[in-house]
Formats: sequence, C-alpha cells, structure tokens
Amino acid sequence: METDTEGAASDSTMRERVGGQKFIMQLLGVREAQGPRSRSHRFFGRHVFRNTNAYGVFWQAMARKSVADSLMELGPGWAVFHDVPVRGADDAISHLVVGPGGVFVITSWASFRQDVWVGGRTMRVGGATVFVLPSAEDLAERASNALSVGAGLKIRCEAVVVLVDPGQVTVPISPVAVKLVHSENVLVWLRDRPQILDKETVQLITAAAASPGTWSDDEIERVSPGTVLDGFSSILLDIQDRQRVRGNWKIARRVGGWILLLVAAGAAIPVMLAFMPR
Repeated sequence: METDTEGAASDSTMRERVGGQKFIMQLLGVREAQGPRSRSHRFFGRHVFRNTNAYGVFWQAMARKSVADSLMELGPGWAVFHDVPVRGADDAISHLVVGPGGVFVITSWASFRQDVWVGGRTMRVGGATVFVLPSAEDLAERASNALSVGAGLKIRCEAVVVLVDPGQVTVPISPVAVKLVHSENVLVWLRDRPQILDKETVQLITAAAASPGTWSDDEIERVSPGTVLDGFSSILLDIQDRQRVRGNWKIARRVGGWILLLVAAGAAIPVMLAFMPR
C-alpha cells in the first residue's frame, strides 16, 4: 500500500502542474516580497508590480495559461502536461502533449500584438531578436532523450512554437526543426496530425511523462493547483482593478479639462462684453 500511495503522489506531481506555473509562482514571490499595495496605490491605480519587468513575466504566464486551457479540449486519447522541468534546460517545457499524432514539446510565446518575422532559426518580435526557436529545439531534444530512457524505447518529440496574440506573421524561410502554429489553430493542428502511435505506446509514453524521475534527479516541488490558480486569479484581479482605475482617471482628466475650459470661457464672457460697442 505504501508503494502505491507513493506512486500516486509522484504521478500527481506532474499531472497537476498548471500552465504557466513557473511564471505564476515567480510573480507570487515578487508580490510577497514587495508587500501588499497601499490604499493610495489602489486609489491612483499605480503599478501592481513595482518592478515593471514583472509584467513581461505576467504576459508569458497568460500565454501559457491560455494555451493550456485550449489543450484541455483535446479529449480522450491525449495526455497533456504543463510546465515540465527538464534536466539541464534553462526553462521548463510549456506543454508536453502525447497522443496518436506523436509527442509534441510546445513552447507558448506571447507576442504582445507585435509583428513576428521568422527566417530559418531566427525569430524577431517587434524587430527584436528572440531565441525562442533554438530554445524550443533544445527542449524537444532533451525531452526526447528523457522520455526514451523513461519509457524504454526510442521516442522523437516534435518541437512546436505556439504564437499567442501576434501581429502580422511573416515567414520567408520556414524553420526546419520547429513548427510554428497560431494559438487559435493549435487544437486543429494537433488533431490533424496523422496517427503514428498506437494506444499502448501512447499509454507507455504517458506513464513515463507522469514520473518526476523522468525529468529530474532532484525532487520536483509539488504545489496544489488550487494554490497556483487562486494566486494567479488574485494577481489578475489586481491588474484588472488597476486598468479600471486608470481608465476612470483618464475620464476624470478629460471631464476636468472640459470643466476648466467652460470656467475659463465663463470668466472671459464679461470681459468680452465690456469691450463690445454699446
């Protein structure tokens, strides 16, 4: 019984990880370190994070969370794992998908409505070079090695970069080792993959993916999904509240401007009348 309980606990460690968990926990740590927002900060709609670089982390968390929500609709026959740490890599795998069409290592990338240009292994977002494609390729290779050892058979993972909220996407030279997919099309794209794995192989790979030992020699921290999601919801509410307050202040400034204009006009009328011929 003890062995079964331990196995169940290990299995749930990977299965219960939330999309964007790494970034969400990072944001919760930043917020805890800076302390609660003061009343004046809330009243004037000042930044939720004092270090505004945290907003980039927030939007990447949003990207991973939104893709994770979409992948929930894949249905039976598919297994999905989120924020999978893999030994030797700087980042976690955004989403690992196992199904009849193969094994996919998905990197979700928030493009912030900026134009995306891709030429071979080079990717620019808003004119700035980002190293998403080489990173995605590296994660897929590491995942292939880890799952091959864990499942006891040769497994090839396909690298996929999912663009979330991009502007215009221009691809003069398609990358060879990485597939580019728009977040709105990721479900259709996955379901349209030709079947290359039978049910038994999918189950074998899924079991290997669910084992923390496949991915790390150290213990992987287990965090309740409720803790992660509740924490992220509270951050989201704070940001939405700030946006609402800032919007109200913009309206107030416009109204105030009109009031000042009317007051000035009202004060000018008697002066104008005084200079008019009688």
